[in-house]
Amino acid sequence: MTVNRFIKMIIFLLLPANILAQPSSLALVREQKPADEVRQWLWRQSDSGDIFPFLRATREKVEFLDADSHVSASYNLLPLSKIQSSPDNEVVAFIERLSDEADIENRKFLYHIVRFDGREIFSVLVSCVADEPYPAIYVSDKGDALLVDGAKGEVKIFRAQAEAEKIIDLFPDDVYNFEKPIDAAISADGKWFSVVAQKHPSFFSEEKLEYVSGEPHLFLFSIDGEKQWQRQLKKATGASTAISPDGYYIVASHYSAQTSSAPELQTSIYYINGKEVLNLPLRFRLCKFSPDGSTLWLADTRDLYQVDLQSKNYNHYKLISDDTNQLIMDFALQKEGEVVILTGKAVFSTDHFEYRELKILQFANHQFSAFNTDFADETMILPSIFVLKKQLAFGLTNGIKIFRDQRE
Repeated sequence: MTVNRFIKMIIFLLLPANILAQPSSLALVREQKPADEVRQWLWRQSDSGDIFPFLRATREKVEFLDADSHVSASYNLLPLSKIQSSPDNEVVAFIERLSDEADIENRKFLYHIVRFDGREIFSVLVSCVADEPYPAIYVSDKGDALLVDGAKGEVKIFRAQAEAEKIIDLFPDDVYNFEKPIDAAISADGKWFSVVAQKHPSFFSEEKLEYVSGEPHLFLFSIDGEKQWQRQLKKATGASTAISPDGYYIVASHYSAQTSSAPELQTSIYYINGKEVLNLPLRFRLCKFSPDGSTLWLADTRDLYQVDLQSKNYNHYKLISDDTNQLIMDFALQKEGEVVILTGKAVFSTDHFEYRELKILQFANHQFSAFNTDFADETMILPSIFVLKKQLAFGLTNGIKIFRDQRE
């Protein structure tokens, strides 16, 4: 399919002299410093219209907070694990270890599916043998959950209850193998989910002197488990998938490793009926749809892409040069055509990575500028940014900072 592509590249080095620093338009309106080191923060809008953190996770504990920062509920957490949230943060899911840490032959875990106020909807017991990976979990705003098992190549659907309503074998004719499902996504309306999976891991063949494809596929299902369609992706390995809020667009990235050159990257976009919209020569880690679903924003480690899904044109903005250690950690849409971007330098610390040298950038009118905000001494373990109109919130290792954008 021939696609009219318009590519616009703007290169910035993440150095003070190379990104335009605008006068500080951010006013600090709230700051909070808890006693413990916080790995992850999640955010919501209060009844009064203000941003507040409704969840904070330390190394081994999850705490749910009200708008006044009072703890309403707490749970145990598998150390160093990540909390998964639904598209609009109505529901979260996290994992707790039940078995003794020394018992590696018969490991038992409990997945908690919990509302934003700390009330548990249900929990799911999971058993893993030896070094078998525990399943990944994805949740909808209605409390439905997908348990995606990489060891068995299957997806279990839980409809707001502890018993699986349906079990899907993604490759029923294939043998038991590891690393089949790679990523999944649920639409904001809770009606659809997509899965990227491959029949087997991609590997390098010493005989052929080339990488052998893992045969990645993209699947679309309705939330009750009915398969809508399946498409084999062209490259060797699948990486990520995303789905628009209404399920109308489904996105998947895939790539082929190379021995003598850069990987061949591709992102494929499909309509809900399975018809291909376009292919882009890129890979994404982060994906956001505009509220009306007409624009798709993608980000890799150093690049930002703006895709007009109606005209099928896209712009490519090179935000960070390849010779720096800075990375795009996360980004959020402030309003139509404006993006707030969080960048930092990933550094390994004891048993985890953390981000340092944090910077807040804004993209508007095809230009980048840096907010003149001092985050030089702050760190993050898991990226945390939330934007609501003129409010910008950031969850740091040692607390939170909420700003108000004072620009007219």
